[in-house]
Amino acid sequence: MIPLCNAVATRAAVNRATASSLPESLSTKTSNTTHHFSTTSSSSDLENNFGIWKPNQLTTIYQAMELKCPNLLKEYATCVINKQNDGVLVQGACEDKFKMVMDCFKSVR
Repeated sequence: MIPLCNAVATRAAVNRATASSLPESLSTKTSNTTHHFSTTSSSSDLENNFGIWKPNQLTTIYQAMELKCPNLLKEYATCVINKQNDGVLVQGACEDKFKMVMDCFKSVR
């Protein structure tokens, strides 16, 4: 079983790489939706049935990682996607790239 931090990092990196490889029209929609919550300060836009939306700690850290080391996230995601497509994705398949992503995580934490 993959540890939770590995699974979260993998999912986030793959989502980022997948979004960057989508056609411009879809990629822009995804990007605008993602940034809507993180950059909008109007309380009416952030309100829901439970009050005002606030990002949790992991979301905040991931946003900082996207700003500090986007290329590392993309390289890791590309590695995971390529291994998956080749049918050889196993735990540790992209260990070197994952270690760099974890170093970035630790530096923004």
